[in-house]
Amino acid sequence: MVLVAEVDALLDRADAPEEARLRELLDAWLTECERSAPVDEESKYNEMHVVGLGLCALLHRCELGGYASFSLAAALGAHAARVVLHAEAVSEMTWLQLSETLTAVQLDFDDAVGQRGRVPLGGRLPRADARGAQARGLLARPTVAAP
Repeated sequence: MVLVAEVDALLDRADAPEEARLRELLDAWLTECERSAPVDEESKYNEMHVVGLGLCALLHRCELGGYASFSLAAALGAHAARVVLHAEAVSEMTWLQLSETLTAVQLDFDDAVGQRGRVPLGGRLPRADARGAQARGLLARPTVAAP
């Protein structure tokens, strides 16, 4: 719950945090929050949800260098073929395109960054990728070829 307190303290400040601090918090969120942790009965959130929502609010306040020129395909490297679904830059995507892209990232997450020594309850989940989700109608068909 340390991350919750840190993000909460930053949200109480009037000024936006430095980009380097945001990157540290994002890294901590990805590596320290347990995405499979049970949710709180009352709020229906776990620590990963709360910190993620807080980070979104903090990022909304910031002018991030390189955001307009960010290349999702370049950042994902070999995993781009399974995740990049739209030709638009992330900064130009619609809410639907962002949602589809985030779903594809979630489906490919274990392959892209690994479990970092963690095994989900019940053992490793079967591999799912964005193309499989498309076949099941969960995502729109890709509009760009793999880089």
